[in-house]
Amino acid sequence: MSLQRELGYGEEDVLVIAHVDDIGMHPDETAGSLDVLRFGMARTGSVMVPAPDFGRFAGIWANDPAFDIGVHVTLNSEWPGYRWGPVLAREHVPSLVDSAGYLWNRELAFRGNADVGEAIREMEAQVERVLSLGLSPTHLDQHMECFYYSRELFTSAVRLARRHGLVIPYAPAQMLEPLRERGFVVADTCSGFYEIAGEEQNNNLRATAYETWLRGLGPGVHFIYLHPARVTPDLGKIIESPYLRAGDLEYWTSPAARDLAAELGIHFIGLRELQELQRERMKGRSI
Repeated sequence: MSLQRELGYGEEDVLVIAHVDDIGMHPDETAGSLDVLRFGMARTGSVMVPAPDFGRFAGIWANDPAFDIGVHVTLNSEWPGYRWGPVLAREHVPSLVDSAGYLWNRELAFRGNADVGEAIREMEAQVERVLSLGLSPTHLDQHMECFYYSRELFTSAVRLARRHGLVIPYAPAQMLEPLRERGFVVADTCSGFYEIAGEEQNNNLRATAYETWLRGLGPGVHFIYLHPARVTPDLGKIIESPYLRAGDLEYWTSPAARDLAAELGIHFIGLRELQELQRERMKGRSI
């Protein structure tokens, strides 16, 4: 049976999971994320637990437990002049931090220095931090593709998700069937538009890319990650390519996008629906 049928939709239905990444990175990122979630096409997102605005967002989340939010496992701190350290005490994960005590800024630096066991403990601590606040995450995903820094790290992420009943919303093609065989509910496709060549000169390129993507979808469950933010002068001096985050905010709160989706008959869902189905699939299975 197709995933859309298992979720209670028709065989020919098109389902989209529009997912907001990087919540909690900065107050303006959080604000833009909330704007998009409240507009209603994007119905899920994930939070960066080590990042500076996590605590404030956790309070917002606690006051609205219906939020469909996951843990955006964060093992890097990439913005010059705006950094964060691990959730665990630095002396417990010394290989994960640079000389200033911040998480490594780039994937290559992580790979060249990090002890995988320490990375696994930090990943677990980020999930435990969310759970300790009485929050109920729906899923586990990753910042800067960190799950794939090593096979052992990805395997540990799968075990962690299984232990806490969390969805892993997307995975490389070769991992889809192994995950599904273990009872995980994974979207049929994963897409995302981060940097688009020429976008700085032509701000219509991002909207065109999303429109083309929506029009090209066939039946199934399709995951797409977004990075909306309210790009104020403060955030603009921190991040590269601020126009892409402003563009995501603009498109995913636009009546034109909502009208197009309605015209195409697209159904927007969150990851809570997948989590509920996954719980049913995994009943009676050992961890």
